Amino acid sequence: MDTLNGAPLYVACGIADVDPLKTFLRLLTHYALPLLGIGVLIILGILPI
Repeated sequence: MDTLNGAPLYVACGIADVDPLKTFLRLLTHYALPLLGIGVLIILGILPI
């Protein structure tokens, strides 16, 4: 089973009767963008590792 795409999340949103767009936007703003920002700060040398 390939879980690297958004299909399982989309199906779960359908079962729970939740708006998938709102769920994906929350994942993007609360998970993906902060991790990307931390990675950029590490690459720039602002955050030491």
